[in-house]
Amino acid sequence: MPAARFRERYARALKIAVQLGIVATILLALGTAGFIEYSAQPGFCNNCHNMVPYYDSWATSSHNRVPCIKCHYAPGIKAEAMGKLQAANQVVKYVTGRYGTKPWAEIEDAACTRAGCHVTRALEGPTLFRGVRFDHAHHLGELRRGKQLRCTSCHSQIVQGQHVRVTESTCFLCHFKDRPPGQPLAGCVGCHPSPQRVVSP
Repeated sequence: MPAARFRERYARALKIAVQLGIVATILLALGTAGFIEYSAQPGFCNNCHNMVPYYDSWATSSHNRVPCIKCHYAPGIKAEAMGKLQAANQVVKYVTGRYGTKPWAEIEDAACTRAGCHVTRALEGPTLFRGVRFDHAHHLGELRRGKQLRCTSCHSQIVQGQHVRVTESTCFLCHFKDRPPGQPLAGCVGCHPSPQRVVSP
């Protein structure tokens, strides 16, 4: 076979290979983009049976128009990419049967306070909750019993459909932990204002 004919065949084969490579790359990119979009929909989470109760809770909550990833991924491209990798890992674990029966997620405070969600002015200064003085700064700004508290440490939608509501029992988990009955973590006035009238037993 003459060298010119070989070069011509080689060039044609190379051109076809490059064209097929371009088509394959485009199809792969479109498929990846499609899967990324599909996996961002709440219905995707509902495909795994261990997620059904969490999906059902979301569907009846005040956040049922907010996609799962809006809360579960912190703002920013890097956080979203990491979230996608973790989600892909969960899918692999589910398919291979190596998943936990109770999924666990940590919601970053930045996801709660991003634009269009919860306002940060509620975090400024003390407020009263059922007669108890409360300041977010004391809970979110420093470690509490060696733990970093987050918005969801207290606001974890224990009351169905009332996402931001905090129950007293949530406060008691920390404030009366390992204490004898009637003994608060700090003195009564550490949380409660001084009585304005005589308190009788």
